[in-house]
Formats: sequence, C-alpha cells, structure tokens
Amino acid sequence: MTEWDHIIKNGKIATSENCYAGDIYIKDGKIAAVTSEELPGEAEQITDASGCYVLPGLMDTHIHSRDPGSTYKEDFYHSTLAAASGGITLVFEMPNTNPPVNNVENLHNQIQNLSKKANVDFGVWGICLGDLNLSSIQPLYEAGVIGFKFFWGYAIKRDTYELVYNYTPEMKDIIPPLNDGEVYKMFREVSKTGKILAIHAENNELIHQLSDEIQKRGPQRL
Repeated sequence: MTEWDHIIKNGKIATSENCYAGDIYIKDGKIAAVTSEELPGEAEQITDASGCYVLPGLMDTHIHSRDPGSTYKEDFYHSTLAAASGGITLVFEMPNTNPPVNNVENLHNQIQNLSKKANVDFGVWGICLGDLNLSSIQPLYEAGVIGFKFFWGYAIKRDTYELVYNYTPEMKDIIPPLNDGEVYKMFREVSKTGKILAIHAENNELIHQLSDEIQKRGPQRL
C-alpha cells in the first residue's frame, strides 16, 4: 500500500489552460500524482482545500531586497520569507545593490550571499552601467543572469557604482546620467545575448524641468 507524505484534497486545481476539481499526492517532497480519482494509501498529512484554488508556485520577477546595501529598507531573508508565505516560490532579485551586479565576480559573490538567506528559489538580474561595464555584458550572460536592468536617467557614484536618484550637476564624484549614444551601445550589446532588457524609464532632463516649475510655484494649497 502506497504511503503519501501529503495529500491536498478537494481543491480546484488551476493550470495555465484550465481549472478542475482534483487531489494532489506528494511523495518524498515531490508531486507524485494529480488526479480526480482517489488513490489508495495513507498520508502523514491531509489538507482539505475545499473552496480553494490550488496553484503552482508563483514567480515574482522584480524584487529589491538591496542585500547587500540598504538593508534597512529590506533584506533577502525577509523578502523571500514574505514571498514563501504568499505562495511565491521563485523570485528574481534586482541588481542595484552595493556592490552592484555589474560583473561576473560580483554576480558570484551575490549568489553566495543570497544562497545563505533564501527561503525560495531565486535568480539574479545583471545591471547595465553603459560604458562602465559594457565589456561585462556578455560574460554576465554566460555566467547565468536572468536578464539585464538599466536605470535610465540615474547618475552613478564614481567609487561604488551605486545609483544616484536625484542628480544635480554640482554633485561631486558623480557620473552624470548616460547620454543616448552610450544607451544605444548598451542596447546593442544586450541584444547580442538574447536576454530581456528591463528599463527603469526616467528622463533626467524632464524631471529637472518639472521639478523647477513646481519649486518656482512655491507651496500650494490643496
């Protein structure tokens, strides 16, 4: 008589194609059967999912744990703990950490760092910094990043390569936002890998123009 670790019974099983009533049988930590027919055998644990939908583990392709870096905002242990509690079993971590995921060495260091803290499976994005890491795009692709991220309109700290969100020309030791020529070269290099290029799509000139207009108007009553 087959013994099951866990049976999830009476749920509505949702797939990418349809939804149907059925039970899920788990053995040795893996799904062994999904069926509408009752199978023989006792189970160590039975979950009655009546009135509930049963979904595969979900994916979150865009999370910012900022680990290492600004972990006062978040850290990878707690972000993946929250993911697991919400049914998300795979997350893709963004690369604007300190240090950023801008080369293969930093990618390997980040994987080692996150592996010790992960409560779910994860992948890692690589960052695009224009000419600063143009030669690292192909090696990052070969090393296994799931895609590339470009933060358009952001400046970059010269010593750490951290992003600067509210750039002004008087800032010291800051690389200004990339010009369109650098952006084009970066797009062209990423396209050779076939990977997705995600964009945080700000326009630095437009931000400054509208910010100046608001500041000149002064305080406004609501």
